[in-house]
Amino acid sequence: MQSTIVDEDFGIATMSVTLFRSIGQAFGVSIEGSVFRNHFDGFLGDAVARGKVPRGFLVSGVHAAGFIKGSPESVQIAYRNIYVDSVRTGWYVMMGIAGLWFLVSLWVRDQNLDKWNNGKQKFRVQERTEDEKVEV
Repeated sequence: MQSTIVDEDFGIATMSVTLFRSIGQAFGVSIEGSVFRNHFDGFLGDAVARGKVPRGFLVSGVHAAGFIKGSPESVQIAYRNIYVDSVRTGWYVMMGIAGLWFLVSLWVRDQNLDKWNNGKQKFRVQERTEDEKVEV
């Protein structure tokens, strides 16, 4: 995106990319969290219906991680499977979204990234003298 911007707007373009990346990360975490929570409850309901988790050991996904260790082995195994299935479902949803955006990216025109920054800031690259060089 930044290679298509005129030099004077380069700072705004960089800030916009960073802003939208941060917003995308927030949406990604919230979408995956919602999918996980909803499917965790559904998988837990199925496990209760099949008798794998007794009603006395019901707990929500948020509190299950600390609760599992003090449970009987059969309940621990059932909760581990519920966690795996919930995370897997969230992974599938997020991969679907990523795949969709990959397909959209195929229609974005190619941009030449060989561009020199000549913005208003007038950044200059200067070689350091031997006295200024820092040994690492």
